[in-house]
Amino acid sequence: MLIASISILLAGALVSASAARRPKMAAAISMLSLIMGCLSGLAAVVGSAAWGGSSKIAAGWPLPWARLSMSLDGLSTFFLLTVLIVSLLSGIYGEAYIRRSEGLSKSKSARPLFLTLTASLVAVVCAQNAILFLFAWELMALASFFLVIAEDEHPEVRRAGYLYFICTHTATLALLILFAILGRAAGTLDFGGIRSVMPPSAGSSTLLLLLALIGFGMKAGITPFHIWLQEAHPAAPSHVSAVMSGIVIKIGIYGFLRLIWILRSVPDIWAVVLVLAGAVSGVGGVLSALAQHDLKRLLAYHSVENIGIITLGLGLGCLGLSHHKPELALLGFAGAILHTLNHALFKSLLFLGSGSFYQALGTREIEAGGGLLKLMPWTSALSLIGAAAISGIPPFNGFVSEWLVYMASSSAMRAGEARLAAVSIGGLALIGGLAVACFTKAYGALCLGIPRTEAAKIAKDPGPAMTVPMAALAALCVFIGCWPGPALSLAQQAAAAVCGMPPDAARPALAGFLNDARLIGLAGAGVIVIGALLAFARSLLLGGRVTMGPTWACGFTAPTARMQYTASSYSQPLTRAFAPVLGIRARFHAPAGYWPTESRFSSHADDLVLDRLLIPAGSATAGLLAWLKRRQRSRLQYSMLAVALFLLALLAWKL
Repeated sequence: MLIASISILLAGALVSASAARRPKMAAAISMLSLIMGCLSGLAAVVGSAAWGGSSKIAAGWPLPWARLSMSLDGLSTFFLLTVLIVSLLSGIYGEAYIRRSEGLSKSKSARPLFLTLTASLVAVVCAQNAILFLFAWELMALASFFLVIAEDEHPEVRRAGYLYFICTHTATLALLILFAILGRAAGTLDFGGIRSVMPPSAGSSTLLLLLALIGFGMKAGITPFHIWLQEAHPAAPSHVSAVMSGIVIKIGIYGFLRLIWILRSVPDIWAVVLVLAGAVSGVGGVLSALAQHDLKRLLAYHSVENIGIITLGLGLGCLGLSHHKPELALLGFAGAILHTLNHALFKSLLFLGSGSFYQALGTREIEAGGGLLKLMPWTSALSLIGAAAISGIPPFNGFVSEWLVYMASSSAMRAGEARLAAVSIGGLALIGGLAVACFTKAYGALCLGIPRTEAAKIAKDPGPAMTVPMAALAALCVFIGCWPGPALSLAQQAAAAVCGMPPDAARPALAGFLNDARLIGLAGAGVIVIGALLAFARSLLLGGRVTMGPTWACGFTAPTARMQYTASSYSQPLTRAFAPVLGIRARFHAPAGYWPTESRFSSHADDLVLDRLLIPAGSATAGLLAWLKRRQRSRLQYSMLAVALFLLALLAWKL
């Protein structure tokens, strides 16, 4: 079934590309291939989960050290489930999105590339040979790159694509070196063969961590390797952004987990680096999101934030491995793994919602909305579920996985690592509070109040083809939050695989935490139900006795949209408090005179790594090289001197 899934998806991509001149036929072929391919993959997932073991297939491949070796163990099964759910729902939404988009409807490659991306994601999470893994990884990178630049008539899209291309191939180069080192030590590039001769020496572990941070960390978007996310996600079509944020960046997390499985044990330095990187990514991502006006850019920075939460769980799991504390390792890895699924669901929901808002408003600017809860009730209500889930509010799924990471932090404190536990708990608490502030800002400006633009006044919900996939994702967010047992069962099987433990041994260690999460989720659901019942009872009691009227405006009889809070004014106290970190630049024209006719204010937050560090450093380097080039052109002896110095340095290094 797994081979059938990949084959159907790739065949559908080929056939739909050949039928591109007949858009209706291409769309039908693409949808049929996506549904059949994903259902075949889901059948493989169900079979693997029911079997409870690890199924493998292998075949020859005429490449040095390469084999077509694939496996479905607990870790692959979990990530394959995530890939298939998000790809299927995003693809169904994407077909309607493409038809409503003037630029994308003319594209002949959007549908075949989406199918190719889905097939490559399936292959990556199931590959058991480094050559096959890198082959599928590169196919994933190229397919997502061409999807990012699907609307390349815009300069900002071309810039985002160029940056993404550089980052993804930098990551690939690091992984090539990583697997070359592992293959040389083991004499094979099969993951199972490498695992049989591990663990590595202490010196090589540090090098492997560095290469993994560049290779997997750049794909995942861990700070400071996140620089492509905030550019690529806004540039890509919304259903592609949902897949990239929901799945593609999680492939970096899968790579970390698979590497830990291969190495079998890791030193304490891995735990320290990952916990610190997770705290910095989480807090830095949500702070950067607070200062954004572009809805998709805001969501992109929240991907950095949630990758930080996942990385905290990874670090705590590594701490449990290095200290031989199986409960801590299972809690950390299970929390990280479950949050990959939860984030995939609610972030995909939010990106699909942003696509509906974008097509209704004609812009991604948050300030262009207002009053959309009445005009787009389905999109607004479903997006509210996503916003509550990403903020970690029970009874939604984001709370469950964050709860596990909290419990892992408490377990780390009992294991004698109070400093790392304090960093983790403090980081999670700050992330949660700032996330609530950020999404009340974004949701309030978009959906509450009164419309600020003419487009907002006539906005309406999209059709069922776009609304139903969003509703399915929202239902999964609620289901996992209220009944986390099935999802946590799969997550603990994946965590047990990473730790090298039997799944049955992992179940008792997490049983108590599962019951606590379920009780808190049900309590949260009970609060919502009671509140809804009270509101219904109030409406019955006051029916016919109270009439609705305009909002009281303190006696002012001519209120306008300009008088309500903007997203910037709502978040200003927080952004001002963190101004040194955010690097906000403000431009304004103050009102002048007794009867001012004009005033303007705008603000922009630079990315500290990309805009404040890498771009200035790149410009300085380019200037230095240009100066050297001019100097070299003028004197032949300078060139001869440079060659001589290089040869002397090479000789000294060899001696």
